[in-house]
Amino acid sequence: MDQVNICLIGGGPRALVTLNALRRHILEFDNPDVQFVIAIVDPNTHGSGCHDPNQPYHLYTNTLASQLTAFYPAPAGEEATNWLTGPSFTEWARMTGIENMSGQFDQSLDGTPLKLVSELDYLPRSLLGQYLAWAFRRLRASFPDRVTVRPYHAMALEVEQDGDARFTVQLSNGGSLTADYLFVSTGHSTNQPSPFAQVLQSFAEAGASHNPDLLFLPQCYPTTRLERISPDARVAIQGLGLTAWDAIAELTEGRGGRYDNHGGKVVYRPSGSEPSIALFSRKGLPFAARGINQKGLTGRHQARFFTPQAVEAIRAEKLARTGNRQLDFETEILPLLLREMAFAYRQTRLGRPIETRGFAPTAEEMAALQREFEPFGEHVFGSLDEFRNAFLHRVRADLAEAEKGNLGSPIKSATDVIRDCRAAICAAVEYRGLTPDSERWFRQELVPTMNRISFGPPLFRNHQLLALFHAGVVDLAAGPANKVKLDKTHWRYVIETDFARTPSRVEADVLIIARLDPFVPEADANPLTAALLQNGLVRPLQNGSFRPGGYDVTPDFQPVGRDGSPTRNIWIMGYPTEGATFYTHAIPRAGLASPQYAAANTCVSQMFADLAAYRPARPAPLVQMTT
Repeated sequence: MDQVNICLIGGGPRALVTLNALRRHILEFDNPDVQFVIAIVDPNTHGSGCHDPNQPYHLYTNTLASQLTAFYPAPAGEEATNWLTGPSFTEWARMTGIENMSGQFDQSLDGTPLKLVSELDYLPRSLLGQYLAWAFRRLRASFPDRVTVRPYHAMALEVEQDGDARFTVQLSNGGSLTADYLFVSTGHSTNQPSPFAQVLQSFAEAGASHNPDLLFLPQCYPTTRLERISPDARVAIQGLGLTAWDAIAELTEGRGGRYDNHGGKVVYRPSGSEPSIALFSRKGLPFAARGINQKGLTGRHQARFFTPQAVEAIRAEKLARTGNRQLDFETEILPLLLREMAFAYRQTRLGRPIETRGFAPTAEEMAALQREFEPFGEHVFGSLDEFRNAFLHRVRADLAEAEKGNLGSPIKSATDVIRDCRAAICAAVEYRGLTPDSERWFRQELVPTMNRISFGPPLFRNHQLLALFHAGVVDLAAGPANKVKLDKTHWRYVIETDFARTPSRVEADVLIIARLDPFVPEADANPLTAALLQNGLVRPLQNGSFRPGGYDVTPDFQPVGRDGSPTRNIWIMGYPTEGATFYTHAIPRAGLASPQYAAANTCVSQMFADLAAYRPARPAPLVQMTT
C-alpha cells in the first residue's frame, strides 16, 4: 500500500482550515488504497495556536464570538459537500454551558446556563483557545480510517529538501520526520531585538542594583511576565491598541481590581495592588471603539464604488496607459474608499437608501471623515493637561457614536466600510500591487490609521479606560511626537514631549512595548525561519526598494526560493505571507465565504494534482509522538 506523508508546521487556526481542506480532498480522492499520514508540529495546544486555553479570563477577543468559526463557514446557498461544518464560537459556548455572569464568563456547574452567551458578546481568548482545541479533536476524529493524524508537541527547527523533492523536518524534541508535502502556517512571531531595544534592555540590566523596580519588557506576552512588576512601580506602556489593553487588563483586573456599574456608569474599584500606569504612542491617538453590531451575523455594507472590480479596472487602464500595473494607493485608490465611506455615512444619516448614480461626497462629509482619520488635525497642544483633556473628550465622543451602533451612527457606518470592503483593499495591495513608495506609505501610515478607526476594541473596553482614568490608576505619559530617554542618575525611563507652552517629562520604572512584531524574515527569532532562508527554500518579499515584510509567495501560496523559482510541494499561508498578501491573521467568519478556506483549498488542490501526476509517495518513518 502506498503512503503519502504530509506535515503541517504550525497547529493553530490556520492548520484547522488546512486540515479541513485535506479531509475534503482525501474523501474525494479516487484511489482508496493510498494511506495518508498527517503530522502536525506545534509546541502549543493543537488547534489553539497563540490562543492559550489557560490564559486569564480578562483577556478578550476583539471580534464578536458569534462571527468566529473553526469549521467550514458554509455560506448561504453554497454546498458544503465533504467539508466539515460545526458550531460557531458562540454556539459552542452555549453547548458547553458557558454562562455570562455580568461580563464574567464561566461554565455553569449543573450544565444549565443562567444567562446564555448572546450573539453580541465578546468572549475571553482562553475560551477561544478551548473552542479551537475542541475543534481540532473533532476534526481529527472525522478523518476516514486510511488517514492517521499525528500531533507533535514540538517546534520545527529546520527543513531540508532532497533532490527527490522530499523534506526532512528536524524537531526540537530531538526527533525528525520525513514528508512529501509541507504546509507552513506558523502565525505570529517575535523579532530579534532592535538596536534601540538592546539599549533599553542594557539600561534595565545596568540599573537593576540602583532601582529594583527597573524593568524593560519588549513585549507583554505571555502576560504572566507582568507579574514581576511591583505595585510600587511606575509603568509606561508604549501603545494604545489591542495589545496595550492586554497589558492594562493584566495590571488591573489581573491584580484583583474590578469594574462595577454605578448608575449606568462604569466604575473601577482598585485592589491596591495595581502599579501606576501611563500610556503613550507615536501619535497619541486613542483607538476608536467598535460600534454595537446591528448588521446581524453575516451583514455587511454592500459596496457601490470600492470593489475589487473597480480596482482592477483602474489597474488595467494604468497598465494600458503606462505599461506599469502598480498603483498609487493615496491618489488612485483612497478616493474610491473615501467615496464609499461617504456613501455609507450619508445613507445612515438620512436613514434611507440613496441613489448611487452621480453620488459625490459633500465637503461636510469629507470633513467628518477627515476628523476620524486625524481627530486632532494640525492642533498644537500647549501642555500634557491640555492634551489629556482632548484625548478623553475624544474617547467619550467616540463612545457616544459606538453606542448608536454600526447602522445607527453615520461615522461608525462609514468606518465599518474599511472592514466590510477588505477584499477591495486586498485587490489593490497584494502581490506588489502598489508602487514601492506607495506600499511603504500604505503599510507604515495608512494601515495603523485604519486599524485605529475600524479595528479597535469592543466599546466596553473604552468605558473601562475612562473608569481607570477616573480612578487615578491610568494616565497619559506623553502627547504626539514623544521621545524615550534614559535617566542614569535616578535609573528611570523618561518620556518627554515638547508641548508648545509646558514641555512634559514623565518618569517610569517599567517600560512595556505593547505591540505585535511584524513578520520580518531577516529579523525573525524563530530558528525555522533562519533555516528556511539559509537552505534557499524561501526568500523575503521585495517590492523595488521596499521590503513589506513576509515571505515572497506566488498567488497560489508557494514560496519563492532564493533562486527566484517556486519551491515545489511547500505552501505557506497566514501571517508569514503578510506583505505579499494583506490582513492574514483573521479567523474565518461564520456564514460568509472565507478567504482562509479559499487559500487552503487552492494549496491542497495543487497537492492532489501533484499526487495524481507524480509517482505515489513512498512510505517514510515518522518519529514517535511526543506529548
